[in-house]
Amino acid sequence: MIRREPIVVSGPGGAQRNSSSVRMWWRQPFEFDHRQRLLRERGLLGSTRMIVQIGLGFGFGFLILIQFVPDVVTTPVERVITVFGALGVSYCFRTWSDSRIGPSEGRSAEFLLITNAVIGMVLLAGVNSQLLATTGVVLYAVLSLYAALFHSPRMLAAQLTVAVAVGAVTTAAATPVLDSTGILIVLAVFVVTGVLFASSVVLHMALMHLSDDADQARVDPLTGLLNRRGLSEARAALIESRARGRSTFVVMVIDVDGFKDLNDVHGHGAGDAALSVVAERMAVEVGSDGLLARTGGDEFVAIVEATTDSATRVATRVHDAVHSPRDARPLTASTGVYDVCTELALFKDAEIFDLAIHRADTAMYRAKRQGGNRIAWTDTAWQ
Repeated sequence: MIRREPIVVSGPGGAQRNSSSVRMWWRQPFEFDHRQRLLRERGLLGSTRMIVQIGLGFGFGFLILIQFVPDVVTTPVERVITVFGALGVSYCFRTWSDSRIGPSEGRSAEFLLITNAVIGMVLLAGVNSQLLATTGVVLYAVLSLYAALFHSPRMLAAQLTVAVAVGAVTTAAATPVLDSTGILIVLAVFVVTGVLFASSVVLHMALMHLSDDADQARVDPLTGLLNRRGLSEARAALIESRARGRSTFVVMVIDVDGFKDLNDVHGHGAGDAALSVVAERMAVEVGSDGLLARTGGDEFVAIVEATTDSATRVATRVHDAVHSPRDARPLTASTGVYDVCTELALFKDAEIFDLAIHRADTAMYRAKRQGGNRIAWTDTAWQ
């Protein structure tokens, strides 16, 4: 999970603070999957997908209908371009219909590229039409809002640059004489696109803020790992990213032995430092495909997908990561492990997920009663 610095967009300090905020926003790392997850968790991804599909449907209909409007599409070349444009829009519609959770980052970038190309070709083919010029510029501005939702600041800047360049050329060509009507058209395009372009930048910065708040709510500030809430949310994303079918998950509860004594003798600073080191080593063993959370003072939960043959090896590596003889004050752990072999759809159930952790926790206490510094497995697993 990427850790971000907070973005300041307003407040005392004037232009210098605002300039610094814009630079910070521009340099922020960006994760496409993280943005999709943020929208999905707030129930916005489905509605966004529906809006995109409706917009593409209107775009397809517009490209077909303008061929029958007098003095808009007048040459064979323009007709061919609008037909190919309609085909491109229909392809983009399919891109947003293939997946229930939305397209991948590559497919989304492809969507932007194709829609920009379609709008650009139609505009350049019909530069003498004020209707096409005005409509195209507004569509470019709407694409900028899409880029603000799903892509990085640099991608948004590229989108805005293309929109301004093509929009300026086509608007100028469509209004060769600046009579009163032409001036009104230029002003209308300028105002509408200016508002939409500014809105796209503000939207992107606001989503960055929202993303930062969401991260802080699900992350343990000491170790940078997930907290209990973050684990629950990330579990759904982990299962959703896997293929359907049966899969084995190693669910581990790791409790550091003698941690209270370490705090009492050496102070909380030493305890915090030890937990941070232990968390970092365990995170290496869990890997980016698994989940690791700090759910209590000295308690961690790890969830790793593994085969039946590798479950013991995976659990042992995570357990052994707690201890290092090179530490100033070497620690050990009591670890409870539950290997869950179940349907992925079943494991999405929050109660079953909590039950798996509860059984691993019970096994951990058994390891603790047996003297600690050991792994205890649950007696049974789901079949």
